[in-house]
Amino acid sequence: MSTPAPAGQTPAAPSRPRQQAGRGAALTGTAQLARLALRRDRFMLPVWVYALTVIAASGGYGLKAVYKTAASRATLAASVYHDEALSFLYGQLHGNSLGAITAWRYLAYAALGAGLMSMFLVIRHTRADEETGRLELLGSTAVGRHAPLAAALLVASAANLALFVLSSLVLAASGLPIVGAIAFALAEISGGLVFAALSALAAQVSGTARSARGLVIAALAVFFLFRAVGDSGSSHGLGWLTWLSPMGWAEEVRPFTADRWWVLALPVAAGVLAVATAVALAAHRDQGAGLRQPGDGPAVAGRLLAGPAGLVWRLQRGALAGWAAGFLAGGLAIGVVANGIGQLVGSSQAVDKAIARIGGQACGAAPAVGRG
Repeated sequence: MSTPAPAGQTPAAPSRPRQQAGRGAALTGTAQLARLALRRDRFMLPVWVYALTVIAASGGYGLKAVYKTAASRATLAASVYHDEALSFLYGQLHGNSLGAITAWRYLAYAALGAGLMSMFLVIRHTRADEETGRLELLGSTAVGRHAPLAAALLVASAANLALFVLSSLVLAASGLPIVGAIAFALAEISGGLVFAALSALAAQVSGTARSARGLVIAALAVFFLFRAVGDSGSSHGLGWLTWLSPMGWAEEVRPFTADRWWVLALPVAAGVLAVATAVALAAHRDQGAGLRQPGDGPAVAGRLLAGPAGLVWRLQRGALAGWAAGFLAGGLAIGVVANGIGQLVGSSQAVDKAIARIGGQACGAAPAVGRG
């Protein structure tokens, strides 16, 4: 039994075991917060997982119906190998098997979709809850400082795990090799886990959920551009750019062709580094504040803010600029890839029939006229 310190003397510092217990208490309540997050996302989360599983299913079943023969797949591969526009849009094709074509067509976008899902989940349960004051209310209870961040990462990991299981099963059920299906699913969720970690980092840097999402979406765009330029410019010495992108890491796994498992060490290392940095930053900032503080605005408002229309424009100009840039990039991509798509016509009878059903016809043929 300890005795009280004599009057006028400073009490002794707490012992080392108590300090260690206090550090471990930083994760108190993580399981409860994770269950709460899963309950809040019980509608949105299944929709994300279902939509991303459909992407894998469309590859396994859709391409199997279109390219039924080895000859048609070889013709497609020959067209893709020499088309930089298709490489820019979808990536490089490694092989002419059905699985290799599925990975070429869908894997980069599946990893991108998993990254978006993880970004929305992590920021929703960290920076957005902090911005609304929900985490401050929870912090008044027996909840550790790092518990909300850990819970958000656990929920994102659970969503990616469910996506991994479903994508593997769907691809294997379509007749593709089970080992390649597992490699495809792991490469897909590698993008999700990396961007979950980057979202945790952005939540510490930004002061609002909107700016945190903006940072992660900007990173997604830059990484996708690295992947696209690296894939299309490999013959010009730019192939190394692919290795700077999580989407590039996903496609470099090369499911159904080489199954290069060692590439998965890159997203694991990047995710661990980002999470460790986010945890370190979380311990050096105030509740509700980001490391990057917004600057003071002008003392006098301009004429543009004199009415409601100017205020709406001021609030939404970033989102409008982003959507406009997205539509512009989409239109440019369609224009660039149009020539490559034209080369695919004739590679498969199923492709020709599908184009004919939506109104396509051979050059110079007269349009068919119905009889009423």
